[in-house]
Amino acid sequence: MRETGVFTASLVSRHLVDRMNASSAPVDYAVNEFELAGLTARAGEVVDAPYVAEALAALECRVTQIVQPQDIEGEAADSWVVFGQVMGIHIDESIIRDGRIDMGLARPVARMGYMDYADGGADVFQLARPKA
Repeated sequence: MRETGVFTASLVSRHLVDRMNASSAPVDYAVNEFELAGLTARAGEVVDAPYVAEALAALECRVTQIVQPQDIEGEAADSWVVFGQVMGIHIDESIIRDGRIDMGLARPVARMGYMDYADGGADVFQLARPKA
């Protein structure tokens, strides 16, 4: 991302969770993680970076910042946070209801911490924000 200035982010739905996990293996830079995970790379339409063709939604982004967080003592963490501006969006029509993504259909997966994950479509409810 630092070299190209672009990236994509593909939605991990429940049907892709095992392949997502396969792509997290600590492999050499030369290994094609799409092939390793049995996924199809689809060329971005707006940025020069592929996204997961099997994903129900994907974002094409330009890098705006790359930040190395610090701990409370000011020491650099062994990780990076990448921020980007969305330049293109792809959404499978099968998950759209009433003009919006239906999370019950999309079933997005979220990492909760340690080895725990959640299926964001399992028990979806709406909660209106209070007005000031």
